[in-house]
Amino acid sequence: SRFAPQVQEYLVTGYITDSNYDQALASINAISRPTPAIIAAKQRVLYILGSRDLANNRTTQALERFRESKALAPQADKSMGAETELWIGDCLYRLGRYPDAATAFSSYLRTAPKSSPNRTIALYDLAYTRFAQRRYNEALADFKKVIDASGQSSAEPRITADAYCRIADCQYYSSDFNAAAANYDRALSANPATGDYPLFQKAVMRGLSGAHAEKIDMLDQMMQTYPTSGLMASALLEKAESLLALNRSDEALGVYSRLVAKYPATSQGRNGYLQMAITQMSLRHTSDAIATYKKVISSYPTSDEARVASDDLKRILADEGRLDQYTAFIASVPDAPRLDTTEIDQLTFQSAEKSYLASGATDRLKDYINRFPSGQHTPQALNYLATASLESGNHSEALTYATTLVSRFPHSEASEEGLAIKGEIELESGDAEQALATFRTLESCASGARNIQAARLGIMRVSRDLSHHADVIAAADALLSSSALSTDRRTEVLYSRAYALAQQGNTAQAAAEWEKLASDTDDLYGAMSAFHLAQQQFDKGNIKQARRTVNALIDSNTPHQYWLARGYILLSDISRSQGNTFEADEYLKSLRENYPGSEADIFRMIETRLQK
Repeated sequence: SRFAPQVQEYLVTGYITDSNYDQALASINAISRPTPAIIAAKQRVLYILGSRDLANNRTTQALERFRESKALAPQADKSMGAETELWIGDCLYRLGRYPDAATAFSSYLRTAPKSSPNRTIALYDLAYTRFAQRRYNEALADFKKVIDASGQSSAEPRITADAYCRIADCQYYSSDFNAAAANYDRALSANPATGDYPLFQKAVMRGLSGAHAEKIDMLDQMMQTYPTSGLMASALLEKAESLLALNRSDEALGVYSRLVAKYPATSQGRNGYLQMAITQMSLRHTSDAIATYKKVISSYPTSDEARVASDDLKRILADEGRLDQYTAFIASVPDAPRLDTTEIDQLTFQSAEKSYLASGATDRLKDYINRFPSGQHTPQALNYLATASLESGNHSEALTYATTLVSRFPHSEASEEGLAIKGEIELESGDAEQALATFRTLESCASGARNIQAARLGIMRVSRDLSHHADVIAAADALLSSSALSTDRRTEVLYSRAYALAQQGNTAQAAAEWEKLASDTDDLYGAMSAFHLAQQQFDKGNIKQARRTVNALIDSNTPHQYWLARGYILLSDISRSQGNTFEADEYLKSLRENYPGSEADIFRMIETRLQK
């Protein structure tokens, strides 16, 4: 029919109007001779589907969508094609393909209009690709452009502060310590709320310049201002180092004692024991040093620090003619480092590790742990195997490897990764109490900000499931005070904190947080926040306000169908409370007939209300 092209356009337009982009794309792909309007629609549909895929961590699929959308730009919307380049760069960065990501971001900056609001973001992302490639001079120049662009736009203080931090990092790696210190100071001023890292680094810079007294003062300030920072253990270690540089050995021993008492299971805590023993030896407190070395070996026998302590203890006792005492002590400690180590262990592991990193093959790693069940590198081999199993979807096997790692080698650095994997699988399988214990253990021994964040995120999620609202708020506050929290995790943390506040009766503060998040219903936690905000307003009797909020959720075309359905059910409750029983039932009947999901609670809520 001569009307077929027009009807096809009507179908595509209808699906797009209803935000049914998958069906719109299917209809477009069925058209053998698409018109210019259809090609333009396909470009837009692919762009939207790509952004949604990326928001849901389907990065590879998102990249394919964006590339296909960009390929249509010459025949459709060239400006959209330019914006698509920015998304392509984001996908490539997430996939670790940094050179390709840099090419995409550079292409965007060449083609996008000078007035584009996303230029600052593109500069920021380009700078990070250089930083990830350790091309620090180029990264430095790009981060400076971000600062210049931020002054001409409404960039978030967080981005400005982070850019200053990375500028300072680049200068630090180039040994330009004075310039680095100045930029860490600017980062702190730009966003004091997440200033633990720049203040810590600024203190380190002062130490590198020989100003150890100033370094100590800054570290004390940092520890007082950010008591939950993931850098606390490192700060204590740095403070003790500067006290030693000032010949204040007794005070340094006090700081080491504080470090090992509060953070004994971290790598900094174990290192603190070693430094304590070395300091005791320098003061000729030999018996104390021997006791400290023995403490490291007996408490953390599978750690790298135990190996160093073993070598030092062997030398001290050998010099005193007491090597037999060393041998007897080592034999009395299970899993302690033994006298004889062979190159076969080292070479076998190196071969297995090389094969795994190159191709993902795990056969050699399995062979290594079978041949060397207590080998020097067995903890790392178990970590690799747990990670590989998790990535392949074999959660049972991953849990077995992770549990073996944390139970047999609890003091190795690889054990932190094992705890993170173990907690994640336990939470996913519904073993909430065990997951909570695992994440608590990880929080107590995590040596870096990434694993501390993973632990606190896990604690927050489990506590949320168990309705431990005070624990949710405590974990969320600690996460939000860290500069390491990513944007996608931040919305989940803010939502969880608001939900816990509401459950504790602090509904006003919860509503304020939900209202901010509800502005972006493409995000899962934005959609959840919009629903809970409307429900809370309804429960308080603010009927008109609740109706406006839930209508805004419905009109937003959120992709999260479950929460959209909950919105329609709430809209039915609102109508029923106003005496509009017919309208309330029609909402429910329509939802029952058209809801695409299979969640039992949705249909149960529908039927319960229709029977009233």
